[in-house]
Amino acid sequence: MVVGRQVHGTKLLEHPGGMRGWVRTGEGDGHITAERGLALAVSIADCVPVFMAHPSGTIALLHSGWRGTAAGFVTRAVAAFSILGKAPTELRVHLGPAVCGRCYEVSADVREQLTGHPATRAGQVDLRSLLAEQASAAGVRQISMSPWCTRHDNDRFFSHRAGDAGRQVAVIMRRL
Repeated sequence: MVVGRQVHGTKLLEHPGGMRGWVRTGEGDGHITAERGLALAVSIADCVPVFMAHPSGTIALLHSGWRGTAAGFVTRAVAAFSILGKAPTELRVHLGPAVCGRCYEVSADVREQLTGHPATRAGQVDLRSLLAEQASAAGVRQISMSPWCTRHDNDRFFSHRAGDAGRQVAVIMRRL
């Protein structure tokens, strides 16, 4: 299993294989590999775990908060698949449990960075919807979204917005 030191950025770490056991890498908020038996993991609370898979077996997992979403992390990951010869139209993307748009209020500045529209006051933003739009614009046609909100469903998930210090771990692994 591979984990990185998450920094709310857009660094996608590529793992070619040959790794054994629990591997902690340097800074990075996402992983990509075509290696069989290698599990990729990120920790999340209210941010979005983005699961990506190509029929060839290449997989990726991203941790996307507002900074990663504003910086187009999903678009960068789709481009990484393209560089590896994997067509965006063949990718499957799933946006996992995260804080929903009704529960995620951000400052005017952050809202403007996320939406690209002028904002004069704080307001709600739905990160999963923005990520789905970005994936679609990058050519992904198979996009699904979890119905779970980490804050609404706080009996089931940790939520920073609900005052929890804990985190969930999202994991994706290519079949052996």
